[in-house]
Amino acid sequence: MLGFLFEFLAKFVCFFSIFSDQFHNKHPMGKAKKESWWKRWMPKCGAGKPKDRGEIPGHLEDTVDAKNNASFGITIKCLSCGQSGEFQSSASSYVCKNCHRVHRVYAANFGTSERRLSITSEGEPITLVRTSSTTFLPVTYDENAQARPSEPVVPQCQVCMDGPGDIVLLPCSHGAICEACAKHIARNLSVGGNHCVKCRQEIQSLVRLSELYTDHATGISVVVPQDSVRKGPPKVPPPPGLNKSKNASRQ
Repeated sequence: MLGFLFEFLAKFVCFFSIFSDQFHNKHPMGKAKKESWWKRWMPKCGAGKPKDRGEIPGHLEDTVDAKNNASFGITIKCLSCGQSGEFQSSASSYVCKNCHRVHRVYAANFGTSERRLSITSEGEPITLVRTSSTTFLPVTYDENAQARPSEPVVPQCQVCMDGPGDIVLLPCSHGAICEACAKHIARNLSVGGNHCVKCRQEIQSLVRLSELYTDHATGISVVVPQDSVRKGPPKVPPPPGLNKSKNASRQ
């Protein structure tokens, strides 16, 4: 019953939003009251902006229109070597088959068919040994590390399940995390603190994958401003029912 009521209210809000927009655009009195109170507090359904991915200074960008061939894949040119390639319209990353450069792919403008591509172009390269599909160990950590070849594909972020998982956490070498989530965790802003989401080891630095091969990769260090790092442990809300259990034990 509650689910039905929530669904009814959501549809009513969407209908009211669309009807009011049409009223504002056509009726002369509506144009005068376009900045009414509900317009400020109840925006049109579906309005919003894409998630901020965060970029490293010195990156290259380009846009591509995926409207005509979105069902078959998006044809682009690598921002590094110019080689043409295809990737699915729902993909959040693309690896060039010629130079193996890792491209980030996300919406250029919300609600449009344009995709924005981004690669790194500056920074001292860091050589990584690919020990699994999502773990990358720097050669400076272990020169005799055994590589385990995997397909050169960048997975989606395992935290938000949205962005490209091209960030590697060091020293634990776990990857498959997007830059936005990695920086949020490294700044000690998450509930779990400044620790890897997989092994709970403390994060010391971040590396963005710039080139991806089957058995190794290269990356660029990502700087996390120290003035943005929270001091002390994060505040965690108490579990539900904590006060009730305390009162029950006192009785």
